[in-house]
Amino acid sequence: MSLTVSAKDWDAYIRRLAALDETAAGKMRDFVQKHGFGDMGALIDYAYALATKYGEGAAALSAAMYDAAEGETSQEKINSLRRENYAEHREEINAQKRAAYAARRERQREDKANYIDITGKW
Repeated sequence: MSLTVSAKDWDAYIRRLAALDETAAGKMRDFVQKHGFGDMGALIDYAYALATKYGEGAAALSAAMYDAAEGETSQEKINSLRRENYAEHREEINAQKRAAYAARRERQREDKANYIDITGKW
């Protein structure tokens, strides 16, 4: 499969990605200037939070670029294929939905249990 991206879109993507990187670097610099290196735990926690937040931003930009090149989102393609082939694959599709729902409910139970464990209340 080959993707085509215009030079204009590619340049915009690179500029946005660079802006995200610069923002994260600036926030890290500000944190170190304000707090120094004395509390390594706090420094690591802050760096992790920045990497998570701005990493998610970079991933969203990449997904948007990919979707723009493809012409439709991955989820739209999956949904389209499901609708076209639903009758043939009804059991598999419903099993996937049940598994996804069960996994989501389990994560919610774990999150609630972790919250209670940390705070002692819900």
